[in-house]
Amino acid sequence: MNASHALAPNRLIALVSVAIFIGAMDLTVASAFLPQVVVDFELNTQQFALAGWVVTMYLAAYAVSMTFAGRLSDLYGRRRAYLLCLAIFIAGSLMVALTRTRGLAVTFALEWLVISRVVQALGAGAMVPVSMALVGDLYPPERRASPLGFIAAVDTAGWVVGHLYGGIMIRFFTDWRIIFWVNIPIGLLTFALCVRALRAVPRPAARGKLDWVGAGLIGLALAAFNVALGSSAETGRVSQFVEQSTPEYQLPLLIASIGLFIGFVVWELRTAQPLLDLRLFRQRTFTGASLVNLGVGFALIVALGVVPLFINAVVASSRPGASVEQILSDGAWFTGWVLSALTVTMALMSLVIGRLVNRFGYRLPTAVGLIVAAIGFVIASRWQVTTTYWEMTPGLIVAGAGFGLVLSPIATAVVNSAPAGERGVASALVIILRLVGMSLGGSIALTWGTQRVQTLAAQLAAGTSQFSGNTFEIFRQATAQAVGESFLLFAVSACLIALLPALLMRRAADGQQVSG
Repeated sequence: MNASHALAPNRLIALVSVAIFIGAMDLTVASAFLPQVVVDFELNTQQFALAGWVVTMYLAAYAVSMTFAGRLSDLYGRRRAYLLCLAIFIAGSLMVALTRTRGLAVTFALEWLVISRVVQALGAGAMVPVSMALVGDLYPPERRASPLGFIAAVDTAGWVVGHLYGGIMIRFFTDWRIIFWVNIPIGLLTFALCVRALRAVPRPAARGKLDWVGAGLIGLALAAFNVALGSSAETGRVSQFVEQSTPEYQLPLLIASIGLFIGFVVWELRTAQPLLDLRLFRQRTFTGASLVNLGVGFALIVALGVVPLFINAVVASSRPGASVEQILSDGAWFTGWVLSALTVTMALMSLVIGRLVNRFGYRLPTAVGLIVAAIGFVIASRWQVTTTYWEMTPGLIVAGAGFGLVLSPIATAVVNSAPAGERGVASALVIILRLVGMSLGGSIALTWGTQRVQTLAAQLAAGTSQFSGNTFEIFRQATAQAVGESFLLFAVSACLIALLPALLMRRAADGQQVSG
């Protein structure tokens, strides 16, 4: 871009990040509007299980769209790819907003809602790697850390703010569809501004055609993986001390996802124009940053999962005389505010550290950040049934600072390690691996946490007369202890294990193939 407009790239990244933030919010906003859907649609027990797909399929489509969007932008340009993705997201939001049950079978309306959410997610997820690849086009290698860290932080912050945003909208508006009506004017305004703003973006250097076979294999693998692990949510009703069975389709889907992934690797190694040049993994920096992303996603989902659980089951439920509706409303409200201690700190730190990556390289800030995040989770593991909302924030602030130190270096390492024609798909890999880590961590932590709460509740009920006949207090005590153990067992361990691949990272020249 013209050197006389030095601030133009920063403004452009801020502009494209608006839609990224909204799309990321819609990933978790379902936690607030889904109970309203159940009431609005008057769902029975069988239909309630289908409602869970509103969340599961959004996550699956969000990840799948990243597999080919980055490569599409490499081949056909960032402007075309981004505008197409944004248009799809706007169309999906309109489809959700138009969902009605009047005159329609409830099952059909629910299926329409799920399909609409898939369309939404295809656009939302695809915008992330396209925007990250855009950074590689607009900035020289030494200036990419801050904008890449900003995009990563905006995407992650959206996942968390979605809880609060949904809680606010449900509290002040009677119709849950308003959440999606709001997306449309914001999306259209962003689209109109981007039509002109993206004209000056240089075309990428890639040539050839999209590897549709590879995109299909990895897309199906990720979809099967996310749906299989997302099905664990059906076992997550920890408010009941009853063992929940694992869905019968979970194991076949996991096996299918492994087979599809192996097929993807074999195909990519043999095809002339692969979706992802697997030779990138020969680079220590690229491989190290990719594996760290898995660990970050694993640890991050523990916080995103157990904080709402702790607030709803332990803190909000302690309010005398509160109804279930009041507890859920307060839980959604305070969950967003408490988790902002994690995400706001993470976003601010990612902007600060971006300026220091060029001085210290990738390895040092990543390693320090993982250690700091682990310390934050150790602090959070000490939460008790008497812990207040304010007392929850110190550990989350420390963990957020740690993650903020990590996001910018690993994103910059991946993009700088890839040649110019591979930046789109390399950028997609940054978020895809984090989502895989989140899916894996969420499933494992949720399944273990459910069983642990049941075990602790049984021990408390049998071992003391303190809670005799008080099932509610038994559940609060068991949940508080299980949350603390989850932080130590999963979040802290994931951060410390991720230190090993972090040591592989070193500075790589722009697009240079760095050996071993």
